[in-house]
Amino acid sequence: MIIENKNILITGVALGGIGEAIMNKLIKQNNQVLITSLKMSGDRFPGIKSFSSDCTTEKGIDRLNEWAKTECGSIDIIINAIGGSLASKNPLEINPAFFDRVIKVNLTSAILLTQMATKVMTTGAIVHIVSSSAYEASLDKLSYGVAKAGLVYYIRSMAQVLAPQIRINGVSPTYVFTDRHNRELKKKSEKTGVPFEDLSSQRITKQLLQYPLLPEDLNEMIEFAAMTPLMTGKILDASLGRIF
Repeated sequence: MIIENKNILITGVALGGIGEAIMNKLIKQNNQVLITSLKMSGDRFPGIKSFSSDCTTEKGIDRLNEWAKTECGSIDIIINAIGGSLASKNPLEINPAFFDRVIKVNLTSAILLTQMATKVMTTGAIVHIVSSSAYEASLDKLSYGVAKAGLVYYIRSMAQVLAPQIRINGVSPTYVFTDRHNRELKKKSEKTGVPFEDLSSQRITKQLLQYPLLPEDLNEMIEFAAMTPLMTGKILDASLGRIF
């Protein structure tokens, strides 16, 4: 399914990330695309309407809401790519401040954006990027997994609230080789002496389809989650057959 001639808001757009990949595809399909992230400069994505907003706060969401309405009146689709584990932590060393921050980035932002959708959408769809961490016990990413598991529950619950006017679905990828993740692997390689290629291979050993998942590989599934009239409250698995 192809998204065409729609007003679309994409959040969490970062260079070399999932948000940028779907943005690049959608702007070629005659859509009006608005983008936002926490730190967004005007020259970061030239020619595209962008706005800097903290979507973990009600104030930030209110500002984003007013900007979106000013730019295009109403929104047809929201694609939420905000997220991140922020850091690896021993589960016994997670303090409340860190846990709260991870929850805000990955779950609170999704909740606030979904609530905002009812103000800028009459009909349409919301797609949240989830994670295989919602289903797999990854102890050094415990806070992240809890947040994403909460997002899964939230999507399933809110489908009952928003239907039939607004559909809400999620796309749940395994490890995505974004520019940021590649930089992290290179730093780890330099620090440990383990070749970058070996560290990359370790990320895909549990996948039945053993190749690196790139941001643009998710585009088709994101479009389907946004456009199909046949489902809401569902999480599409993009884990390349990952064995949990």
